[in-house]
Amino acid sequence: MAIKAIDKRRLTDEEIDDIHNEVQMLQKCDHPNVVNYFETYDDNRFIYLCMELCRGGELLEKFTDKSKKFTEARAASVAHQLLSALNMIHSMGIIHRDIKPENIMFDAQGDDGTVKFIDFGLACQMKSGYLDCAGTPYYLAPEVLTNVYDVKCDVSSIVPYLPLNVIIRFGLGCICSTLSPRIMVTPSLSLT
Repeated sequence: MAIKAIDKRRLTDEEIDDIHNEVQMLQKCDHPNVVNYFETYDDNRFIYLCMELCRGGELLEKFTDKSKKFTEARAASVAHQLLSALNMIHSMGIIHRDIKPENIMFDAQGDDGTVKFIDFGLACQMKSGYLDCAGTPYYLAPEVLTNVYDVKCDVSSIVPYLPLNVIIRFGLGCICSTLSPRIMVTPSLSLT
Protein backbone atom coordinates (compact mmCIF):
# COMPACT_ATOMS: atom_id res chain seq x y z
CA MET A 1 0.00 0.00 0.00
CA ALA A 2 1.18 3.53 -0.77
CA ILE A 3 0.24 6.31 1.63
CA LYS A 4 0.31 9.88 0.41
CA ALA A 5 0.56 12.22 3.43
CA ILE A 6 -0.57 15.77 2.65
CA ASP A 7 0.14 18.55 5.14
CA LYS A 8 -3.12 20.47 5.55
CA ARG A 9 -1.35 23.51 7.03
CA ARG A 10 0.14 24.25 3.62
CA LEU A 11 -3.15 23.97 1.74
CA THR A 12 -5.84 26.49 0.96
CA ASP A 13 -9.50 25.53 1.36
CA GLU A 14 -9.68 25.22 -2.43
CA GLU A 15 -6.75 22.79 -2.47
CA ILE A 16 -8.40 20.68 0.25
CA ASP A 17 -11.56 20.61 -1.89
CA ASP A 18 -9.40 19.43 -4.81
CA ILE A 19 -8.15 16.51 -2.70
CA HIS A 20 -11.72 15.58 -1.81
CA ASN A 21 -12.56 15.75 -5.53
CA GLU A 22 -9.64 13.43 -6.34
CA VAL A 23 -10.90 10.92 -3.77
CA GLN A 24 -14.44 11.07 -5.19
CA MET A 25 -13.14 10.44 -8.71
CA LEU A 26 -10.95 7.52 -7.58
CA GLN A 27 -13.84 5.96 -5.65
CA LYS A 28 -15.88 5.83 -8.86
CA CYS A 29 -13.11 4.21 -10.92
CA ASP A 30 -12.91 0.44 -10.57
CA HIS A 31 -10.73 -0.78 -13.41
CA PRO A 32 -7.53 -2.88 -13.57
CA ASN A 33 -5.71 0.04 -15.23
CA VAL A 34 -6.64 2.69 -12.67
CA VAL A 35 -4.75 2.82 -9.38
CA ASN A 36 -6.81 1.32 -6.56
CA TYR A 37 -7.94 3.74 -3.89
CA PHE A 38 -8.48 2.19 -0.46
CA GLU A 39 -9.15 4.80 2.21
CA THR A 40 -8.58 8.33 3.43
CA TYR A 41 -7.56 9.19 6.98
CA ASP A 42 -7.56 12.66 8.39
CA ASP A 43 -6.05 14.15 11.55
CA ASN A 44 -5.33 17.71 12.71
CA ARG A 45 -2.25 18.04 10.53
CA PHE A 46 -2.43 15.61 7.61
CA ILE A 47 -4.74 14.00 5.09
CA TYR A 48 -3.59 10.45 4.31
CA LEU A 49 -4.60 8.88 1.02
CA CYS A 50 -4.13 5.10 0.98
CA MET A 51 -3.74 3.65 -2.51
CA GLU A 52 -2.26 0.74 -4.37
CA LEU A 53 1.53 0.69 -4.43
CA CYS A 54 2.88 0.68 -7.99
CA ARG A 55 6.40 -0.75 -7.77
CA GLY A 56 7.19 -0.70 -11.49
CA GLY A 57 7.80 3.03 -11.85
CA GLU A 58 6.52 5.62 -14.27
CA LEU A 59 5.91 5.12 -17.96
CA LEU A 60 8.27 8.06 -18.48
CA GLU A 61 11.08 6.03 -16.94
CA LYS A 62 10.42 3.19 -19.40
CA PHE A 63 10.60 5.60 -22.35
CA THR A 64 13.86 7.14 -21.23
CA ASP A 65 15.69 4.01 -20.04
CA LYS A 66 18.28 3.59 -22.76
CA SER A 67 19.39 0.19 -21.41
CA LYS A 68 16.05 -1.42 -22.33
CA LYS A 69 14.05 -1.20 -25.52
CA PHE A 70 10.42 -0.18 -25.32
CA THR A 71 9.20 -2.34 -28.18
CA GLU A 72 6.35 -1.64 -30.54
CA ALA A 73 4.49 -4.67 -29.14
CA ARG A 74 4.89 -3.33 -25.59
CA ALA A 75 3.73 0.12 -26.69
CA ALA A 76 0.63 -1.45 -28.30
CA SER A 77 -0.13 -3.36 -25.10
CA VAL A 78 0.24 -0.21 -23.00
CA ALA A 79 -1.95 1.78 -25.38
CA HIS A 80 -4.63 -0.93 -25.28
CA GLN A 81 -4.64 -0.96 -21.47
CA LEU A 82 -4.81 2.84 -21.24
CA LEU A 83 -7.57 3.18 -23.82
CA SER A 84 -9.55 0.46 -22.03
CA ALA A 85 -9.30 2.42 -18.78
CA LEU A 86 -10.23 5.67 -20.53
CA ASN A 87 -13.27 4.00 -22.06
CA MET A 88 -14.51 3.10 -18.58
CA ILE A 89 -13.62 6.47 -17.05
CA HIS A 90 -15.30 8.35 -19.87
CA SER A 91 -18.42 6.15 -19.75
CA MET A 92 -18.83 7.49 -16.22
CA GLY A 93 -18.50 11.07 -17.46
CA ILE A 94 -15.07 11.60 -15.88
CA ILE A 95 -12.27 13.50 -17.63
CA HIS A 96 -8.75 12.87 -16.24
CA ARG A 97 -7.25 16.08 -17.73
CA ASP A 98 -3.64 15.38 -16.76
CA ILE A 99 -2.60 12.34 -18.77
CA LYS A 100 1.15 12.20 -19.23
CA PRO A 101 3.84 9.53 -18.82
CA GLU A 102 4.52 10.69 -15.25
CA ASN A 103 0.89 9.90 -14.32
CA ILE A 104 1.00 6.37 -15.70
CA MET A 105 2.65 3.78 -13.46
CA PHE A 106 3.46 0.09 -13.74
CA ASP A 107 2.14 -2.06 -10.90
CA ALA A 108 5.15 -4.39 -10.92
CA GLN A 109 8.80 -4.24 -11.83
CA GLY A 110 10.05 -5.79 -15.03
CA ASP A 111 8.48 -5.87 -18.46
CA ASP A 112 5.21 -7.58 -17.57
CA GLY A 113 3.68 -4.98 -15.26
CA THR A 114 0.18 -3.67 -15.80
CA VAL A 115 -0.11 0.08 -16.42
CA LYS A 116 -2.23 2.21 -14.11
CA PHE A 117 -3.50 5.76 -14.35
CA ILE A 118 -2.66 7.72 -11.22
CA ASP A 119 -3.15 11.31 -10.02
CA PHE A 120 -6.79 12.23 -10.45
CA GLY A 121 -6.16 15.63 -8.86
CA LEU A 122 -7.34 17.51 -11.97
CA ALA A 123 -10.07 15.05 -12.91
CA CYS A 124 -13.58 16.40 -13.21
CA GLN A 125 -17.07 15.26 -13.98
CA MET A 126 -18.03 16.12 -17.56
CA LYS A 127 -20.48 18.97 -17.88
CA SER A 128 -21.65 20.98 -20.81
CA GLY A 129 -20.14 24.36 -21.46
CA TYR A 130 -17.13 25.99 -19.84
CA LEU A 131 -14.43 23.92 -18.15
CA ASP A 132 -11.22 25.23 -16.62
CA CYS A 133 -8.04 25.02 -18.64
CA ALA A 134 -6.24 22.26 -16.73
CA GLY A 135 -3.38 19.90 -17.39
CA THR A 136 0.33 19.85 -18.15
CA PRO A 137 1.25 22.15 -21.07
CA TYR A 138 3.31 19.63 -23.09
CA TYR A 139 0.41 17.17 -23.08
CA LEU A 140 -2.66 19.40 -23.41
CA ALA A 141 -5.07 18.80 -26.23
CA PRO A 142 -5.44 22.06 -28.19
CA GLU A 143 -9.16 22.36 -27.40
CA VAL A 144 -8.42 22.54 -23.66
CA LEU A 145 -6.91 25.98 -24.25
CA THR A 146 -10.34 27.17 -25.42
CA ASN A 147 -12.06 25.97 -22.21
CA VAL A 148 -14.64 24.11 -24.32
CA TYR A 149 -13.77 20.41 -24.44
CA ASP A 150 -14.96 16.96 -23.51
CA VAL A 151 -13.57 13.48 -22.78
CA LYS A 152 -11.79 13.39 -26.15
CA CYS A 153 -9.08 15.66 -24.74
CA ASP A 154 -7.79 12.67 -22.73
CA VAL A 155 -7.44 10.55 -25.86
CA SER A 156 -5.53 13.39 -27.54
CA SER A 157 -3.03 13.24 -24.69
CA ILE A 158 -2.29 9.57 -25.35
CA VAL A 159 -2.58 8.90 -29.04
CA PRO A 160 -1.09 11.65 -31.21
CA TYR A 161 0.77 13.78 -28.69
CA LEU A 162 2.55 11.31 -26.44
CA PRO A 163 5.02 10.00 -29.04
CA LEU A 164 5.64 13.51 -30.34
CA ASN A 165 6.23 14.82 -26.84
CA VAL A 166 8.67 12.04 -26.06
CA ILE A 167 10.63 12.98 -29.20
CA ILE A 168 10.46 16.67 -28.38
CA ARG A 169 11.41 16.28 -24.74
CA PHE A 170 14.08 13.62 -25.02
CA GLY A 171 15.12 13.10 -28.62
CA LEU A 172 15.79 16.69 -29.59
CA GLY A 173 17.16 18.05 -26.36
CA CYS A 174 15.86 20.81 -24.15
CA ILE A 175 13.21 23.08 -25.56
CA CYS A 176 12.77 26.47 -24.03
CA SER A 177 9.10 27.42 -24.08
CA THR A 178 7.17 30.41 -22.95
CA LEU A 179 4.02 29.29 -21.20
CA SER A 180 1.01 31.12 -19.84
CA PRO A 181 -2.31 29.64 -18.78
CA ARG A 182 -3.64 30.12 -22.33
CA ILE A 183 -0.70 30.23 -24.72
CA MET A 184 2.05 27.74 -25.44
CA VAL A 185 4.88 28.70 -27.75
CA THR A 186 7.28 25.99 -28.88
CA PRO A 187 9.99 26.22 -31.47
CA SER A 188 9.41 24.58 -34.82
CA LEU A 189 11.16 21.29 -35.46
CA SER A 190 13.94 21.17 -38.00
CA LEU A 191 15.07 17.91 -39.52
CA THR A 192 18.34 19.32 -40.86
